[in-house]
Amino acid sequence: MSQSTIEISLMNTKTYTLFASIILLGFLSCKKEKITPPEEENPPVGKIEYLVKAPAEKLPWPQHNPDFDQQEFQLMQDRLFILNNFGQYQSGDAPHETYLHAALDIILANETPIYAIDSGYVRSNIGGNEFYRSLIIEDKNTPGQAWGYTHINEFKVTPGDFVQQGQLLGVVNFQGLEHIHLSRFHRLGTGSWTSYDSFEEVMPDDFFFFEDKSPPVIETPFLFFEDYSNTLFDNEGITRVNGKVDIVVGMRDVGSQANGTPPGGSGNYGNRLTIRKITYRIKKEDIVLREKASFDFGRLRIPPTTDKANQALLVFKFHGLFYPDGVPNGWNRFISHYIITNVDEQHQEQLPESDQLYWETNEVDENGQLIFPNGTYTIEVSATDSKGNETVVSDQVEVMN
Repeated sequence: MSQSTIEISLMNTKTYTLFASIILLGFLSCKKEKITPPEEENPPVGKIEYLVKAPAEKLPWPQHNPDFDQQEFQLMQDRLFILNNFGQYQSGDAPHETYLHAALDIILANETPIYAIDSGYVRSNIGGNEFYRSLIIEDKNTPGQAWGYTHINEFKVTPGDFVQQGQLLGVVNFQGLEHIHLSRFHRLGTGSWTSYDSFEEVMPDDFFFFEDKSPPVIETPFLFFEDYSNTLFDNEGITRVNGKVDIVVGMRDVGSQANGTPPGGSGNYGNRLTIRKITYRIKKEDIVLREKASFDFGRLRIPPTTDKANQALLVFKFHGLFYPDGVPNGWNRFISHYIITNVDEQHQEQLPESDQLYWETNEVDENGQLIFPNGTYTIEVSATDSKGNETVVSDQVEVMN
């Protein structure tokens, strides 16, 4: 082989090697670009400015059009109507149809435009038919936390999109009393954003501004059940109890934003929201023998479960026990019956796994003496709503060990 032939062969080999390297680098570059997760991408620069901003440290409502002027903004606030809220008792006609409502139901007419309340990444569009679709948008600044917009359609964004706060998402679309169901989700571990089984739900109230000067309603007389049963202690006159006791109290929150006639509707709705925080005290004359925190829905995280009825019945008694002939007022101004002894300090964030929590009237102290000897006791219950409005009501019970 001549010298020139060898040189040409080497040149061809170098050219082929260089060409192959370029192709390989291009392939690797494309491959890397395809697997870059959305959270590592740089979101678009710029933001949507609201003409009238939500109050400091609060998010805009989903119906808040960024172009609203002051008059339109005030009209939106005046018409704000929350029918259902987080942790609220909901049920069909049978105990197995009971569940906890874990979001804000905001009454809005179909075709009302819905806007992103915070910037983030569209993770999924999941759910049933066109009336039950949920758009899940993970926060830009708090990964693992997301907002769920349910009962909307005509979507303007798709999974993978980055959306700015104030960007149009779609419009309200529901059969029945028209509304949007707004959820606050926390993804569990590495769970999928396409499955409700991967989400815990938490109270969304504190993210938004609304006025409320109405305190909760507490019903008397209080009710006393044998623990883990639907058996009432004798309540002729003053109730007499002994042993393991469940204290059950009827309560509801009123709220100026959850009362009256919703825009475009008729009738008097609402007045049935969940209490935010409950505490109770057991007193002998003026001496407090026991003070305990009951449910605190502001801290509660509702995990996914296939047994929603059992979950709800750890918090509430089934309404059919109290309203055998049907719910009065069609659920409006409805009194929910909380089992206030079914939670302790260990279950402020997660619901108890069973209802083996109770007031033990035979409990003894370190010296073996009864803490609650026979006699009359005052049960004092405090209920607080999301705005700090408080109601305190007392009732009496007789211990007969």
